[in-house]
Amino acid sequence: MKVFDSLSDPTPTVFADLRTNVNDYSDHGLVGLALDPSFPTKPYVYVLYTYDAAIGGTAPLWGAPGQTSDDCPTPDAGCPVSGRLSRLQASGNQMVGNEQVLVEDWCQ
Repeated sequence: MKVFDSLSDPTPTVFADLRTNVNDYSDHGLVGLALDPSFPTKPYVYVLYTYDAAIGGTAPLWGAPGQTSDDCPTPDAGCPVSGRLSRLQASGNQMVGNEQVLVEDWCQ
């Protein structure tokens, strides 16, 4: 996830690097993003994404750590992944602390 200072900013700041956790094969990836209603007083960013592992598994299952592309070696049979809703804490334009997983409870 990146933060741009303006519409003409060619060099965004990386807010959070979730590439290892996010499965981006086909229609997967970052599904939603929302700021806490009291942002910036409550500096939380909520993200919903396709997690690159089965429920309870460890990412990446289909890609490689730090890579931006996930393959599915058996697209006809599918490549099981799960959904994840997490909370990230912001300090300025960067995430601080660890991702707090709120829900990881469905397969895709």
